Amino acid sequence: MRWKISFLNILLLISFFTGCSTDNQEFFEAENYFSSSYAEARRKFIGVSLGSGAHIESLENPNKGPSGELLYTDIALFESEKAKNILVLISGTHGVEGFAGSGIQIGLLEEGIISELPPDTSLLMIHALNPYGFSHIRRFDENNIDPNRNFVDHSEDPRENKGYEVLKDSISPESVSFFTNIKSLFRLMGYGLKNRSMSKLKVAISRGQYTDPDGLFYGGRFKGWVHNTIEYITQKYLFQAERVIVLDFHTGLGDYGSCEIITNEKENSEVYIRAKKIWGNKVKTTYSEDSVSIHIASSLKLALPSMLSNKVEVTVVSPEFGTLSPLKVFWALRSENWLHHHGSKDHPKAKKIKSRLLQAFYPDDSDWKVSVWKQGRDIVKEALSSLDIKN
Repeated sequence: MRWKISFLNILLLISFFTGCSTDNQEFFEAENYFSSSYAEARRKFIGVSLGSGAHIESLENPNKGPSGELLYTDIALFESEKAKNILVLISGTHGVEGFAGSGIQIGLLEEGIISELPPDTSLLMIHALNPYGFSHIRRFDENNIDPNRNFVDHSEDPRENKGYEVLKDSISPESVSFFTNIKSLFRLMGYGLKNRSMSKLKVAISRGQYTDPDGLFYGGRFKGWVHNTIEYITQKYLFQAERVIVLDFHTGLGDYGSCEIITNEKENSEVYIRAKKIWGNKVKTTYSEDSVSIHIASSLKLALPSMLSNKVEVTVVSPEFGTLSPLKVFWALRSENWLHHHGSKDHPKAKKIKSRLLQAFYPDDSDWKVSVWKQGRDIVKEALSSLDIKN
């Protein structure tokens, strides 16, 4: 009989003989739920979904991955689409942020979440909603559209962001030389000081802009892949439901490893009240300065409920997991955006720039991954418990 020795097996044996096998085994198993590429994440997700009895529909994106691979948004339905209650879990709305959400989805299936579904409840997982961004290590889609700035009426005149227009050359520069970076930093800080508000600077940078197709946080002038895909999924899978909870997983805002559950609804809204009842003080609204996010009026969270009948009780929130400081995250986005539009994959700094962007949204840290997994698992189970309560 041959023994297959691996580093992981050795560590598990050591942990067993030192009396810490349970905690360490959980740690190693949790880390294995996460992936190092879109292709690996998709392979794991499809495999465990089929093994859990899912009906899978794969929507092919017209673009290719960095190695020429096909790209898909995969939809996995567990139980019946005719169920009265549906819990929806989304990964990868913002591309590169999909590594975290994918890990949570895979972990839940590996640990048998399907056996915990309440009566008359279905689970719908949307894996890699923005597969282009996921595979290419970008936050944005193939048209540089930020999906959470794209849910607007494109027949109307584009929304203005005067702050972005003033700071455009500093937010989305054509050069990232040392001199340009220093100049941009002083200009950005000066804008905040002049307006006596760092909040106004945040709005200028990240609220969304519709005039610069090559710039950061571009909302687009037409419906992007994510917008069209969410409309399709909503009409096909959610229209018969009476209660829907949507968890759209994100990373990049907040303290390292912490989680805030974000809603774009006011504190007196039914959505906010329901969310607080389910998840308690983890819930924050973007109408409050307590949230790590500014208010985004063109987000999936606000748009999805309008795609369903007003008779459907819809609660859409974004669990947001913190990574690096806001400045480091912004600088990583700024550099990667420059590389995408003005550099090339063969640029001497390309690998470093992509690595920094990945670290900004998916830190190479086992403790961070395990923390994200545990918090994500608990958030999902709390959502299921709320659906188990009869009206």
